[in-house]
Amino acid sequence: MVLVSALLKTRGGKGAPQSALMAVTEWARGVHEEDTTLRQLKTRPRRAKAEISAERIAKFDVNKALLDGVLAGQIGIDVDDEGNIVFLSPVE
Repeated sequence: MVLVSALLKTRGGKGAPQSALMAVTEWARGVHEEDTTLRQLKTRPRRAKAEISAERIAKFDVNKALLDGVLAGQIGIDVDDEGNIVFLSPVE
């Protein structure tokens, strides 16, 4: 609910179409799923740990930081006309 509120707050009086809400929700779900997957891989033997690329971890870290910032109200979130998620300064 916090994520939806953040999107609506950023968009102001424009409101948000369902497609924008779905894009943001799917992105957040993907971050949570990646978190679960990486945690599982880290508990496996050395070979499985070695399969986690530094690029994958870096991408996750950025997405996790953005999601945490949005949920904390420190980063605004929106979806542009092409369906890309855009991160903004928070709206007061």
